[in-house]
Amino acid sequence: MYPAVVNSLGTELTTDINANAPQIDVVNASVLPPAPNLMTIGNDETAETVRYTVINGNRLTVERGFQGVAKSWSAGTKVARYFTAYDHDTFRENIIEHIGSMTAHDAAAITNSDTTSFPGLAKVSDVLAYLKSLANNLKSKVAGAIGAPLTATDTADQMESKINTIKSTAANNLNAKGVTASASETLTSLVNKIAQIIRGSGNAQSGDVLAPKTFTNDSGVQQQGTMPNLTGTRTATGVAKWPDGALAVYPEKGYQKGGAGDGELKVSPAQLQQAEPNLQPQNIPDGMSMFGVKGTKPSGKRRASGTVISSIASESFTVFGGVGSKNFNTITVPISSIGFVPTTIQVYVNGYPTLSTSYDPRGFANGEPTAYVSDNTYKLGANGYVNGSGFRLPVTNSNSAMEWIAYE
Repeated sequence: MYPAVVNSLGTELTTDINANAPQIDVVNASVLPPAPNLMTIGNDETAETVRYTVINGNRLTVERGFQGVAKSWSAGTKVARYFTAYDHDTFRENIIEHIGSMTAHDAAAITNSDTTSFPGLAKVSDVLAYLKSLANNLKSKVAGAIGAPLTATDTADQMESKINTIKSTAANNLNAKGVTASASETLTSLVNKIAQIIRGSGNAQSGDVLAPKTFTNDSGVQQQGTMPNLTGTRTATGVAKWPDGALAVYPEKGYQKGGAGDGELKVSPAQLQQAEPNLQPQNIPDGMSMFGVKGTKPSGKRRASGTVISSIASESFTVFGGVGSKNFNTITVPISSIGFVPTTIQVYVNGYPTLSTSYDPRGFANGEPTAYVSDNTYKLGANGYVNGSGFRLPVTNSNSAMEWIAYE
């Protein structure tokens, strides 16, 4: 049999030839299979099949009339390696010959030549039966050892795919538990890494555990605490006063062991004054100290005085013990100008000895503060006051300089 060429590529004669020409020149001999081979001249029922034995450039040495009748051909005639009657007949003869010799090719008829590897097995069929039994037994043992999803009826490829799926699942589960693993590892390596899993349970979070201690919770993943460990003397972050007057202290967020030297909370004088505004030097006797605030209050009763401009706008004050009200201008003096909460206050028009307003303890009737102004006693009400922030009293003159004297 001679080899063929894909798609039966062809070429053409370059010169005329007669029926006896032993050599043929073609345009492109490279499209033909290597010699020896067959070539058909023409492409109809008059075609001639030749056998060429040598290719020299584009010149072929040929055996004319290999099939068909040798005859003259003109330049330009198509030539190619077509499928021929010779090819078909050769196929047929080979098939008939093979069928006739099948009995001789039967494995039961072939003697085993490798008795070292397969002792006691006389024929190739015996070797094949042994190998099949060995493979089935091996698959059964592997499937039995590993279990589902492997089965004894799986092919080798199916077993490989299922085992790789098991390894991939195992690697993913290990990684989810914080153990680095890959499906490319051996099954033994993945199994051994199970011992590295740190198990845990609980609902604690990082902020609930003292830093830098480690813990696990329901996630099963080791974590590190972030709660600050506060040691030594700590400064309060803020203070306030409870409704009953008790002091409220706000510590830092974190863990404090407590006890002397390891957990005291330091509250500064400024923080105490924030909680209790009356904790001021002027309210503490001179020579004394209270929570770090040194007193400046002199001994005995104190006196303060000053000048202030009265308001332009007037406010309404109600007559005490009677009916009706009257509008007065007012003066306002802050506690910082006094230094104490006064019990007696007198107000004069600047430059005149005329008394405008008088306020003293006798002005309290039934616990309600009053002031004597001009010709009557008036309630201070919502428009006047005398307290820790200073005082505000009615006066007789508008937008005028008013002298005041306050006594403790």
